[in-house]
Amino acid sequence: MLMGDTEVDEAGILDVPTNLLDAELGHVNSDTYAFIIDHNNAIAWQSTSSLNEQIPEVTLFEKGKKQFSQIMIDDKPHFIYSYRIAWETPAGDYPLTFNVVTNMVLFEAQIARYREDLWGWLGVMAIFLLAMQMRVLHWGLQPMRQVSAELSAIESGQQESLKGNYPAELKLLTDSINSLINHEHKQQKRYRNGLADLAHSLKTPLAVLQGAVNGEEDDQNRRKTIHEQIDRMDNIIQYQLRRAATAGSSPGMGLITLRPIIDRIVTTVAKVYRNKHPEITIEIDDAICLRIDEGDLMELLGNLIDNAFKWCSHNIHVSAEYQENQVVIQVKDDGPGIQSHEIARILERGVRADQSTPGHGIGLAIVRDIIQVYGGELAVENNRTGGLRVTLRLKKSK
Repeated sequence: MLMGDTEVDEAGILDVPTNLLDAELGHVNSDTYAFIIDHNNAIAWQSTSSLNEQIPEVTLFEKGKKQFSQIMIDDKPHFIYSYRIAWETPAGDYPLTFNVVTNMVLFEAQIARYREDLWGWLGVMAIFLLAMQMRVLHWGLQPMRQVSAELSAIESGQQESLKGNYPAELKLLTDSINSLINHEHKQQKRYRNGLADLAHSLKTPLAVLQGAVNGEEDDQNRRKTIHEQIDRMDNIIQYQLRRAATAGSSPGMGLITLRPIIDRIVTTVAKVYRNKHPEITIEIDDAICLRIDEGDLMELLGNLIDNAFKWCSHNIHVSAEYQENQVVIQVKDDGPGIQSHEIARILERGVRADQSTPGHGIGLAIVRDIIQVYGGELAVENNRTGGLRVTLRLKKSK
């Protein structure tokens, strides 16, 4: 702006108007002043605002260059900006250096105000962000508080499961908790039903024993009756204990590869029936897996393979395959099989151990109950060529 207002005649005389556009240069003690130095390093012009100010010495430097620096004047920091040019006139070029000096007090005051405003707004923003964060956390943790409240209600018996509508991030957790609760309820129900069935089943043999003790039969018949009822009670207790101990499916249950379990059971049962040497065929792919408790699987397949060894003549065939969304397991033997009306009784719900098929003991009854716990299907049928075929259908593991 100062260069725009300056004029230089052919004699090199400066003409700078007194009413400059910048009001600071026209007032004394404005802390900003300007001066122009000629080619002899003498002051050719200075602003009104420089009357009470000390003019600093300026070292001449190359034309067309600019310099900006910080200097000390009367022990006060100042900024100085210098621009050296060659002013062209018809008579020739006149070297001039334009200088503007400003006291840093104003600058530092502006910086201080800016810092105060900045920290003030940063404080306001920090408080606002903290408030928003607390609100977002309160809103985001609301489902967790709801889960906690519902779990407390479940513990106090006010409700039986988690019923709230939860976001997708918690849906898997709440579904797993509900599955665990449902599994526990089923387990407790099995225990109660097992105890009730056990008490009911023991009534008849206990009554028979009471009659034998108080009867007038001879000692031999009495001992025979007592041994029969003791064996019967032992079968009932074994059956009910195994039935109650069935774990059932639960969340987090691992996958079990079927083939190694089958091989282990066959090897173990073969040692029991060492007098028999049937031809055993196993057709099970190594990739077939089940999501089931290992103890339940051992009980399930152990009873079937034990029955196959007990009743087979020469051959036992065990197979497993995937069929759509199911795992189908078959155990076949070439024994005498079971009469049709006895098969119907085995598959009937609620048949107790003391009503089980003669000759097959409690094995198929246990298999039936375990399959029911896992939501599977059991089919017992006679082979056309003779023998029994037991088919299990369980859900395919995902």
